Amino acid sequence: MMQPGDTVTVETDLRVMPMDRRFSVTAATVLGIVPVLVFIIQPGYVQGLVDLLGLTGSQAGYVASAEMTGYAATVIALSFLSHRLPWWPMLIGFVLVEALGNAACIFGKDPWFLATARFVAGLGAGGLSSLAFTAIGMTRNPDREFGFFIMWILGYGAVGLFGLPSLFDAVGMRGFHMLVVAVTLASLVFVPFMPKAAGSHLEEHHDVPSLPRLGRWAAIVSIFLFFLGCGILWAYISLIGDVRNLGKQAVANALSLSQITGVAGALMAGIVGARFGRKLPLGGSILVCAGSTAAIGMVDAHAALLFASMVCLFNFAWNVAQPVYLSAAAALDNEGRLVPQMVASQSCGLAAGPFVGAVLGGERDVMLLIVVVAALFLCAAVSIALLFRLAGLMAIRGASEGGAQAAVL
Repeated sequence: MMQPGDTVTVETDLRVMPMDRRFSVTAATVLGIVPVLVFIIQPGYVQGLVDLLGLTGSQAGYVASAEMTGYAATVIALSFLSHRLPWWPMLIGFVLVEALGNAACIFGKDPWFLATARFVAGLGAGGLSSLAFTAIGMTRNPDREFGFFIMWILGYGAVGLFGLPSLFDAVGMRGFHMLVVAVTLASLVFVPFMPKAAGSHLEEHHDVPSLPRLGRWAAIVSIFLFFLGCGILWAYISLIGDVRNLGKQAVANALSLSQITGVAGALMAGIVGARFGRKLPLGGSILVCAGSTAAIGMVDAHAALLFASMVCLFNFAWNVAQPVYLSAAAALDNEGRLVPQMVASQSCGLAAGPFVGAVLGGERDVMLLIVVVAALFLCAAVSIALLFRLAGLMAIRGASEGGAQAAVL
């Protein structure tokens, strides 16, 4: 135990206990994957609710939206509480709550009962995800660790979406939920390797003043609109392929392959970073999402290759945009408040997506769904353009006052 006056550098600490650090990163990664066991394969899950339990597409959308609503609620709450409460009891509680929600799904087929159960599961999932993201952000090299983190999540999604039709054939929806409960409870063994409380490596961005209120709202609105569009399309993309008679396995193969391109997009964003600025990568990726969405709306039974290509392009651009959004928020706010607000806004968009899709009619009106999603992406691009415009004006003002200009644009 250290006594007053003892000195030890971070580098020495890491050399003394390298395995503890690796176990902590592994624990955070596992506890970050568990919350998305259902969400990351949501298109196939929604398809299963329709095929195996007899729900309509809209009802399945409400069920999926309920989970993300619970997820968003806990993420928002922990943006205020995670630094004030001990982590281990919270982690254990969140694991048990998520397991409880998934266990309830084993015993019901009514859409409103399932929606309630998924909401409970989402409450636990949001807490686990928030603490896992925070823990990875506490590492010495978060860019690298987040890259591997996203890689594992999307890797699971690729395998899950590819194998989900066969899994449903083998064990049905009840067996699937039992498997999710078992994996969730097994993650309890990783809790002792997580930090006991929050910590941070705050690095102030002295070269860039905090955004004015209009800029902050532009950032928050943009990421909400972007992830609202992503949430709508991701929830119904499998049903869109089914309605257009592409075949369930062909759709599953396309979604599985898109997870690989998603990995490539996230890793590219992490490797390139802000080396070439953030305006073009973020604006370009949002516009690519809009264009690929429009192309998905034009597929028919003879366009399976076009469908797969556009789904892969969409997932690639989506996963380029997400880390750039958050890194730009961190670079443009030296008070450290914008990033958690952006994460909460992102969660709200994903939560509302399936619900809005269901209100729009789901797969019964594919073109309406496509037009709305593409319009949301375009509105997100306009909002983020306003953000970068304000950031540019701040940088010019700072340079005229003798300050340095940070390369955040």
